[in-house]
Amino acid sequence: MIEIWNDKDCRYFPLLFQLWLLFLPFGSSILAIKLGPVTLYPSLILLLLLFIRFIWEFKRWNKWLKVFVVFLFLWILFAFIGRYWITPFGESDWKFDVRSLTVLWIIVSVLIGAFQLFGKIRFERLLTRGLASFLVVLIVFGVFEFYTGIHILGHFTDKMLLETEVRPYFYAPVFTYDNPNDFMAYFNGIILILGVLAVRKKHVNWLLLGAAILGLLFSLTAQSFFMTIVSTVLIIWFSFECFAAYWEIFRKYNYWMIPTALLLGILVYSRAKLFYGPKYSKGNYTVEGEYKHFPVPGKYFTSTDIRKNLFWNGVELIKESPFTGIGAGQFRYRHSIGSTKYETGTVLNAHNFLIEIVSQYGLVAWIFIGFLASGFLVTVRKVIGNWRRYYPVLLLYLLYPIFTVVPSGFLYLELNCLFVAVMMIMSFATEVVEVE
Repeated sequence: MIEIWNDKDCRYFPLLFQLWLLFLPFGSSILAIKLGPVTLYPSLILLLLLFIRFIWEFKRWNKWLKVFVVFLFLWILFAFIGRYWITPFGESDWKFDVRSLTVLWIIVSVLIGAFQLFGKIRFERLLTRGLASFLVVLIVFGVFEFYTGIHILGHFTDKMLLETEVRPYFYAPVFTYDNPNDFMAYFNGIILILGVLAVRKKHVNWLLLGAAILGLLFSLTAQSFFMTIVSTVLIIWFSFECFAAYWEIFRKYNYWMIPTALLLGILVYSRAKLFYGPKYSKGNYTVEGEYKHFPVPGKYFTSTDIRKNLFWNGVELIKESPFTGIGAGQFRYRHSIGSTKYETGTVLNAHNFLIEIVSQYGLVAWIFIGFLASGFLVTVRKVIGNWRRYYPVLLLYLLYPIFTVVPSGFLYLELNCLFVAVMMIMSFATEVVEVE
């Protein structure tokens, strides 16, 4: 046990780190054991083991990363003691947000600890392998769901029973997340992080380009406007990387014929009359027995209307308590009891991460945003010095705000933890991977 704990040759904990990444996509969906109020599952157990080991090396960490991790811990304490001044108070919502902040702190600590213990090159190699495995899982299940329309039972499938028209949305992948927006956020988010880690690797950029094109198809099917934008940006980015990497070959072998042929094809479609196919037909759906119907969120509002009202409700809550915030979990709870100015139907979650945390935590949330802004400015300075190496990290920062408004709640997603940790590490503690 002492030999494993010391792990001087870095044989054991890199394996545990990869196992954690392997189980990460599945969460509590497999091999879960419920022990009273606590549910244990492989990714959680491995995460806690890694955290205990890595936090032991805290003193050796980069000073800015140490400051950031300490801040996350203080944020948890602030959220915890906030229950004594929160009015009104929804205990379940409060517990959920405190737990989400704790998971954010632990995962960010594990990723930073892995970077410090394994070293830059090995850490990025292990993280790339783990996220590549994650992406493959999403691709396999995504393609299956897209072609079959078969999904794991949940709120998403229950809402489909209330639809009177068969739409492409029925075939949008959801995996275990029970929400196409969450699936697309993970799908494109992992592609983006892999692109940052694998900068200037020729063969990887081609694979990521293919994945991004598939992601665009999924985004269109899911009718996710923001993720369609992200997919398009990723396609442009990886197309540029592939073209730049093979520029000499293109020039040498006269591959100019390929882009020219593509342009001619686009010209044909722009000038020809198009047949769009038959319209989706309507049908009547009935449910026999005592099956419980879940109400369609925003039944009398469009998705855009709901998001606007959620945003303005958040602004009102910020005005109510700009310094200390209204408290952990209160955004959802206030909406659940109807204590908000603008109507949002049955939708309770903010669908806007930054508005949610600022309204709930006040100045503490602004400090968190300040860390991200500082990392962004550091990256801008690096881009000015050597844009070819550092612009992918800048792209990570620029796309992050888009990801935060796609899922109903972004704080509790492991994807948020991955984004935050990678941005902090890339900005303050390491340079982007240099490929020989």
